[in-house]
Amino acid sequence: MQQQQQSNNTVVVTAPPAAGGTVIIQQRLAPSNYLALAIFVTLCCNLLFGVIAIILSVLSSSDADDGDYEGARTKGKISMGISLDYQHNHHCYHCSCGSGHCCQKSC
Repeated sequence: MQQQQQSNNTVVVTAPPAAGGTVIIQQRLAPSNYLALAIFVTLCCNLLFGVIAIILSVLSSSDADDGDYEGARTKGKISMGISLDYQHNHHCYHCSCGSGHCCQKSC
């Protein structure tokens, strides 16, 4: 008879002592959720796209905590895609003219 316990990122499988008493501990790393990038997009580029990216980042973390690493990876990559696509296509940067917001080649 084997017992399997899973909490957060650690999986522990034990066998009865008669079978050798083997204990296997496997550490799984949660995939990146790209939260910092989503926050950057929210503060410096576009509130709407940034908030959507933040929501997906939080959902990614939640999936990883529940052990759904594939779902976490998918949501994290979508969050990254939204953030990078907006930055790339809209020339997201702080303007050097001192206006305090992002501008698109207006300086």
